[in-house]
Amino acid sequence: MTSRKRPNDSSSSSHAKETSGPKRKISKKISSSVNSLSVTKKFTEFKVENVVKCLYKYQLGSLKQNERGRISEQVITEKLRRFYVYAREDSVDFDRRITALQFHPKDPHILGIGSKSGQLTIRFLNKPTAALTWNGIGPGGSITYITFDPLVSNSVLISSIDGTVRRHNYVENTSKEFLNTDSFSKWYCSVNASRDHGLIVTGDTSGTMTILNKDLKIVSLHKVQKGKINSLEIPKGRDWLLASASLDKTVKIWDIRKIESKKPIYTLSHDHAVNSANFSQVDGNRLLTTDQSKELRVYKAPLFDLETSITHPHRQFQHMTPIKATWHPLSDLIVVGRYPDPSLEDYVEGEARTVDIISAETGLMRLQLDSVSCGGILNLNVFNANGEILASTMSRNINYWKARDLIERIKKPYDDDDGDPKEVKLPISKPPKQSKTKNVREKTKRV
Repeated sequence: MTSRKRPNDSSSSSHAKETSGPKRKISKKISSSVNSLSVTKKFTEFKVENVVKCLYKYQLGSLKQNERGRISEQVITEKLRRFYVYAREDSVDFDRRITALQFHPKDPHILGIGSKSGQLTIRFLNKPTAALTWNGIGPGGSITYITFDPLVSNSVLISSIDGTVRRHNYVENTSKEFLNTDSFSKWYCSVNASRDHGLIVTGDTSGTMTILNKDLKIVSLHKVQKGKINSLEIPKGRDWLLASASLDKTVKIWDIRKIESKKPIYTLSHDHAVNSANFSQVDGNRLLTTDQSKELRVYKAPLFDLETSITHPHRQFQHMTPIKATWHPLSDLIVVGRYPDPSLEDYVEGEARTVDIISAETGLMRLQLDSVSCGGILNLNVFNANGEILASTMSRNINYWKARDLIERIKKPYDDDDGDPKEVKLPISKPPKQSKTKNVREKTKRV
């Protein structure tokens, strides 16, 4: 499928719509603004012609699971078409690019942000003046992973290139270090926790998984991968299940209660190193993996068979935060930033660097979010718990997306072709620093 193009594209196959904002050239299959984005004819199979009939079938118990998923996709896609950048944080008070981003799994207004300098910020989006910041050590202190701690309320767990794993409490404003390699040649790349089993798991650059109890005492260490463990994920509602993604081109599925045997339940081999593996937030039955080249994969539980393979441009670059695909919280829709790749067969000159919304079931593009205020690559894209806000990082900046409400659509206070406000004002005031630190064309292959 062809994708959106940036302004000043010279292709003769696209057309620009006359507006009072900047002229933009787009492909035939994508309309001229986020507000009116359309999908190709391939998506007609998703169209729900009679909602009452679907509800009746649901009451009778005859509505199939995949039909429910398609209805959910359609409803959410319609809402995503109204998304626009309502606020932007320039530099987010960081002196280096953002490397980690995570919303609270239950509170939709709490956002954790980590930078390459090791600085951690907790934003409260419903309280603009309330934010906590811990300064990092500068170069060599990059935060590699952030997760909200299910074992201790109001806390986050972070791993860092400085060789530490720490717990930060953003209510008591305290920080506790409980792991340290005391070396810059070995560090922790990922961290997560199981609430039901009271365990914290961490992965390092050597492929070793360290397991700690809720008292932060080391229980065991296991060499589970041949390379760096880039990601450790535990699905919602199944705290015994663990997925580890590694630089050794594999994703392994573990029973957290039986890691001592060093025999994973499943080993999912890839063609390239894997940056992330994420379980679906709807029911945990799908596993989404992002490699360092151009492939997204969706595996289906319980046997973790390969369901969909998607060719998507998101290649790795040394001086850029790796692009990692995530899930929409209410439907199995993939959310991933686009880094146009001229080496791909269907590359179109002037492709926009959009946020792509892709169906996990079919691998087909449902939507592309773009804005004139988003000129760079949107590396990390994360929805909050209720799907109302999307946070997208772009180097040291964060763009916040939301859907226009009815009043905003009636007033129409927007004058560019992407529906962005004339003047994007940040509703979040920046807290004072504690101290100065130096611190697709999507090719789908159904399996």
